[in-house]
Amino acid sequence: MQTPQLVTASLTRRAIAALIDWSLLWGFTWGGSMFLAIVLYIALPEAQAGSTAELIFRAAIPVGMALSFAYFVPCWALKGRSPGMALLKLHVVERDDPQLGGIPWGMAAMRTLGYLFCGLTLGLGFLVGLHDRIAYTNAVTVSTVPQQGYPLAPAAAPPPAH
Repeated sequence: MQTPQLVTASLTRRAIAALIDWSLLWGFTWGGSMFLAIVLYIALPEAQAGSTAELIFRAAIPVGMALSFAYFVPCWALKGRSPGMALLKLHVVERDDPQLGGIPWGMAAMRTLGYLFCGLTLGLGFLVGLHDRIAYTNAVTVSTVPQQGYPLAPAAAPPPAH
């Protein structure tokens, strides 16, 4: 029987998990932006000179950023995974101390900030793992069978035979 080993997650699995998370987040962002635009439209009559669509787009950036932090930081800090990552059996761990179950809140916030920076690079930052480099984290999967990837720590040597 083999012991479980943490293996760096493939780019494909990470991308699928990110698509799931970003799909959820975009739905919340646009819903929240529309709600905020309606509230502004009703509460600020002078703002009615602009179109409702303009208000929605203006609200989308701050709402999206706030929701990104509200979505990702607690997920990674408390469980070490977002809903998309959970569906694909991925975990976020500290680079220097890879333990399952959550990362420190500051690292989770830095990883989220890294996500936003990756978005500014039109997604290219995700290809080089900019968010993980900023936060000193890794996305891993738990493997009990030999698998392609890079182990985070060398396997222990077998005990000497007597």
